[in-house]
Amino acid sequence: MEATSNLQSARIVKTFTLIIAIALMSFFQAACNGSVEEDANEENGEELTGIRVENGVLVDADNIPFIPYGVNSIHVWRDGDHSVNALRNEINKTGANTVRLVTAGKSWHWNNQSRTASQKRQLVRDAIDAGLVPMLEMHDGTCVSEFDLPPFDENGEPNNEMGLKQIVEEWLEPENLQTLRTFEDKLLLNIANEWGEHDEVFFEGYKYAITELRNAGINNVLVIDAGGNCGQNPHSLLEYGDALFEHDPLNNVVLSIHLYGFWRTDDQQFTDWTPPFSVEEIFPQLAELKAPVIVGEYGWDPVDGHVNFDPVKMMQISKDLGFGWYFWAWSDGEEYHNVVNTHDYTYNGPEDLTPAGQVLVNDPELGFQNIARQAAGF
Repeated sequence: MEATSNLQSARIVKTFTLIIAIALMSFFQAACNGSVEEDANEENGEELTGIRVENGVLVDADNIPFIPYGVNSIHVWRDGDHSVNALRNEINKTGANTVRLVTAGKSWHWNNQSRTASQKRQLVRDAIDAGLVPMLEMHDGTCVSEFDLPPFDENGEPNNEMGLKQIVEEWLEPENLQTLRTFEDKLLLNIANEWGEHDEVFFEGYKYAITELRNAGINNVLVIDAGGNCGQNPHSLLEYGDALFEHDPLNNVVLSIHLYGFWRTDDQQFTDWTPPFSVEEIFPQLAELKAPVIVGEYGWDPVDGHVNFDPVKMMQISKDLGFGWYFWAWSDGEEYHNVVNTHDYTYNGPEDLTPAGQVLVNDPELGFQNIARQAAGF
């Protein structure tokens, strides 16, 4: 009896020990799995830092809302040396806190200022060194509606335009990919300038773009220009914007609208043609979208020119709604598309500013000097 009792006790102890061992193994396995999963989440960018979208708001490295106020800096058809000098030394004198880098992809046949990955990388560095948040775009998609449009024709000559598919493929080339990853906490990626129409091709195209870029490990803020009317049709954002924002696993998307001849403010009167899109009516609707909204381009033409809205009124409404803006442009050869009036794009005081530049830089309610806050980390 005593031997049997001892044997049963030994079995109980052995069984209990085995149960504890299994429990400990399960605990450590769960802990290890949790650690791997946590690391994977961080690797996939779910723990984002720097410039990013948090809960539908663009914030900086200190988690403070960041409203971008800046200009487009053209590096595709203007004087290359002057444009680079302005980026490095002039634009930041105005108090602007950001710059949109207008660059070329491989289909751009008449420019060599920004076509290569190394040139783009240097422009990004220049902007950051100047204290400006860079937004990098590729201009080859301008007013292109095709998703699949190769950069070269049948004779191997550049087309000067290409489809969204090819633009995404170029961003994913190793050198460009390295630039995006290196500066992911500071660099906004404006995937394609003014690509697409207000249609399902636009929607499906940008779903493809988001998926491809995120699968490649690109965690940068992605900026999507409106489709239709060369970036001016707001209905593409109103109809598809929330779905595109949700399609991004990081919810790290900003939506961009461009304003030229298809927009009006209600204080303007027109006799021959009234533009379809009202700032007063549509901007509040854009503000209801899940993603932050910016004005990625806008001009300053007189009413009977290419701009049919009051730019000052548009800027005030944008400011009230929390929209940032990028004026077109620092220098584009026309007074109403310039911030500065100097032949070498330099800025040394009020006398160097165009009428648009006077408002953009010095207006007490809307000027860079008075409303633009530099992003943390710059």
